[in-house]
Amino acid sequence: MLEQLPSVLKEDVYFFQYGKLIENSLFLREFENSDVIWILVRYLKKQSNELGDYVYRQNEISDNMYMVHSGFVKIYSDDVT
Repeated sequence: MLEQLPSVLKEDVYFFQYGKLIENSLFLREFENSDVIWILVRYLKKQSNELGDYVYRQNEISDNMYMVHSGFVKIYSDDVT
């Protein structure tokens, strides 16, 4: 349904849904009250994962940044040193 909205309205909906998540991120705190938050909102894509799904594997190069809106994430490492 969101895909059918004009881009300006879609950004407003995403900002309403996820703006606080971005603003409260420790990583992004220095950008609070700036255009960076609006830029990020434009690229947000909702993704749901099931228990046991992998979103990233160690040493992979990724072009994504993930923010957890609800639920939890477990991080494992093969590095035991």
